[in-house]
Amino acid sequence: MKQQAVNLGRIGILLPLAFFIPVLNNFANLASIVLLLISHYRFSRIYNKPIIFNAALAGYIIQVLLTALFMFILVKTLVFKDGASAVEAFMSFIDAFAIGNMFPTSSRVVLMIVAVAIGFLFIYFSLRSLSQATGVKYFNIAGLLYLIGSLGLLIYYAGIVLIFVAWIFHIIAYFSVKAEPEEQS
Repeated sequence: MKQQAVNLGRIGILLPLAFFIPVLNNFANLASIVLLLISHYRFSRIYNKPIIFNAALAGYIIQVLLTALFMFILVKTLVFKDGASAVEAFMSFIDAFAIGNMFPTSSRVVLMIVAVAIGFLFIYFSLRSLSQATGVKYFNIAGLLYLIGSLGLLIYYAGIVLIFVAWIFHIIAYFSVKAEPEEQS
C-alpha cells in the first residue's frame, strides 16, 4: 500500500511537465492534483495522520477555486469585450481583475496572492506532517519553499523561482521515500 502511495505521488508530481502540450496541460494539472491527493490520502491512512490528507485537500481546493475564479473573470472579460482586440481585452481583464471595482487593481492582486499563500500554507502543513511520518526531510523543505515562494509573489513575482525550486524538492522527496518490503502471506 505504501508503494502505491509513493508511485501515485511520483506520477502526480511529474505530470505538470506536460505544460508544453497546449490542450493536455490543463488536464495534466488536474490529474496531478487528483493523484497527489490520492497519494496523500493513502499516506494518511498508512501513518494514521489525517492532517496529511486534510491539509492537502484544503490547500488544493483553495487553489483550484482560485484558478476557476481567475479563468471565469478572464473568459468573461475576453468574451464580453465588444470590438476590442485580444490585447485590449486582456488589459481590461487586468484592470477588472477580481472583485469588480470594489478594490483598486493592486489590492486585488494582493488579495489573490494572499489566497494563494493560504492554499500553500495548508499544503505546507500536509508536507510537514508527511515529512515527519516518512522521515524524508525534502517534503518539509518543499512545503516551506512553496509557502515562502507564495509570499515572495508580492515582490514582483520573485516567488515564482522559489515555487519552481519547491516543486523540484517535492519531486526529489517522492523519489527519496523508501519502499517497505512487501510482507509475504
